[in-house]
Amino acid sequence: MPVILEDIAMAVERARAMGDEVLLIDPETADELFRMNEFIDASEYGSGTRIREGEIGRIFGMPVVITRMVERIQSSKKKIDMNRRLGDV
Repeated sequence: MPVILEDIAMAVERARAMGDEVLLIDPETADELFRMNEFIDASEYGSGTRIREGEIGRIFGMPVVITRMVERIQSSKKKIDMNRRLGDV
């Protein structure tokens, strides 16, 4: 099931609540994120904008980094926390 904008918004909200400065996503979710109008690709940043190592862009003002060390974001219908890192309980 594809990830929808509301799923990403919830993930960003959880990341901010946990004090995270970046949103870590898996490569498959990144493919879907690239198609969302709200996503700003790092190549579109103006000059002088700070870009973190690995940052691919921003969604809702939060920098996004791709990694295989997180679980895939699932549809909000399944209520899976995408910010939980593999191995965490």
